[in-house]
Amino acid sequence: MGSEWKPDDRFLDEKRRGGVQRVDAAFKRPDRIVTSRDEGMDDIRYRLRRENMPPGWDTWQLPVYLMSEATFFFLTSSAPGAILPSHAHKVAQFRMVLSGGLLYNGIELRSGDWIYIPPEAEYSLSASLNPGGCVHMYAY
Repeated sequence: MGSEWKPDDRFLDEKRRGGVQRVDAAFKRPDRIVTSRDEGMDDIRYRLRRENMPPGWDTWQLPVYLMSEATFFFLTSSAPGAILPSHAHKVAQFRMVLSGGLLYNGIELRSGDWIYIPPEAEYSLSASLNPGGCVHMYAY
């Protein structure tokens, strides 16, 4: 017996243009580094929630996208206190903390938090001491 629930995948329409339009309507892409802990992000998260999900499932489209021919994803494990020195990339980057903590500019990002880094923005990160270290993914 199959479920009557069907996912709303309109965000994938027109070569994913629907998802891009949702993000653009909720969040003006900044030219500065932004994290999930910044002021106003709770409102943006609310506007990007997926409606009509099954009971017990809360899902949000994240307010970022990377436009490129290919998006590459990486998984990183950082030792407690490990420092990623200040640097920049030519392309936008998105990082999400899976476990532990990551420090950026005095802000501690924890499990489920993310950071968007626009092209050419210089940044440095360090892994939290408590909880020890960090597992995070990033894409660009």
